[in-house]
Amino acid sequence: MEGEHNDDGAFAELDKVNKATVTARLRGLRFENDELIIENGNVLEKYLSFSNQQADLKRVGQRCRRKPYAKYPTLTEAEIKTLVVADKWLAALDAAIHGEMDRISQALTQRVEELAERYETPLPQMTSRGVGAESKRTSRKDGIHIMSKKLIVLPSDYTEWLASLKQRINGARQRALLSANDEQIRLYHDIGTDILQRQQQQGWGAKVIDRLSADLRAAFPDMKGFSSRNLKYMKVFAQKCPTLQIGQQSAAQLPWFHLIVLFTKIDDPAVREWYALQTVQHAWPRATLEVQIKNKLYLRQGAAITNFQQQLAAPHAALATQILKDPYHFDFLGLGDEAHERDIENALIRHITRFLLELGAGFAFVGRQFRLEVEGEEFFIDLLFYHTRLKCYVVVELKAIAFKPEHAGQLNFYLAAVDAQIKADDDKPTIGLLLCKTKKKLVAEYALSGINKPMGVAEYQLVRALPEPLDTSLPSIEEIEAEFAASLETEETE
Repeated sequence: MEGEHNDDGAFAELDKVNKATVTARLRGLRFENDELIIENGNVLEKYLSFSNQQADLKRVGQRCRRKPYAKYPTLTEAEIKTLVVADKWLAALDAAIHGEMDRISQALTQRVEELAERYETPLPQMTSRGVGAESKRTSRKDGIHIMSKKLIVLPSDYTEWLASLKQRINGARQRALLSANDEQIRLYHDIGTDILQRQQQQGWGAKVIDRLSADLRAAFPDMKGFSSRNLKYMKVFAQKCPTLQIGQQSAAQLPWFHLIVLFTKIDDPAVREWYALQTVQHAWPRATLEVQIKNKLYLRQGAAITNFQQQLAAPHAALATQILKDPYHFDFLGLGDEAHERDIENALIRHITRFLLELGAGFAFVGRQFRLEVEGEEFFIDLLFYHTRLKCYVVVELKAIAFKPEHAGQLNFYLAAVDAQIKADDDKPTIGLLLCKTKKKLVAEYALSGINKPMGVAEYQLVRALPEPLDTSLPSIEEIEAEFAASLETEETE
């Protein structure tokens, strides 16, 4: 070992480090808490991988940082030679650091001067190594914050001021967007009202609307929204929403294409008002609104069988009831009715975004097969969520069979364990959701009435039935086979 220590070899390796790695790393230097993130005392370990004496340097270098090596009377000759090389490494690296910092300081000085000239801001006295004579330390003078070895001249309250400005700008942008949307909706409503009145009074036909569309687009070529189709939507809007109100809220709160969906896909004013309110509350994009209407969320929301009224405080019980549905639509999984519990669980995790959309707003995924240990025994929860609005954990158990009363007992045990081991003091009581292939309403109600933990029971659907008109219009298998056989006989005869 002693004969292997060669200063020339170490410095040949050091040259590679200095020219390549050190320079590259230093150009990316950052500051944390006003100090360099690379400190000389740690440089040795950062670049050990470039040395052929890695093991020795690491072992001895660690001892060096505890006490000066001269105080170690038991150091071997090989260790002392290694320390000599290490000292030279540190000295060279320190020189490289200062050289690179001079380059950085000069570049920063030039940049600050350019900015100062642009904004006519006076500068403090600068040197190549920092600001003033005390560049090695962080100073606060006259409201100016100066970081060591880096030129930053900022007001002391700059961070708070910047955050305030960002908030005000974002608020102004939102108000501008809302104001622009309000004006657009009112304009479209006025145009639709005019078209409706003139058609009623003068008997306009479709050709007049087509001509109106062409004339408006010629007059305002930079504006969109004057197609014949959109003009007809304006007429429908004015006809179904004469007061610009959807229930108790202004129609101008929603974007135009959301309104088109609401007024063309929903005839019941009460249902339309409910979807409009949900859209505003949850900021649904148009695609989500269309999916929720298609999936009949209005009929499913809050329809699960629960014991929340008995086990939760009144305000919390009402909100908890509304986050559950019945049934849940899992047709996006691409599974058949014969799928097993683990298959469904795996598919839900693969499609976690669609799953969370189906669960509804506020659900945050925590884990699957979540492990609990009670008196040395392991138990695993199928799916664990946290609801950000209810401020509580939600345990979801999947059952690929019809609901049985014993399922409620198992879930009751999981809820008790989560409350005891996971729930924080300021969390609300954990609630449970049993998702079963089918359920009998009275059986589920009787089962939950004897449970002391809040839970609900709902069905899930992997495959939804075809709409009745479409179902009756499709041929049966027998009819297809008979038609196919007749076609073959005709071809043979010909």
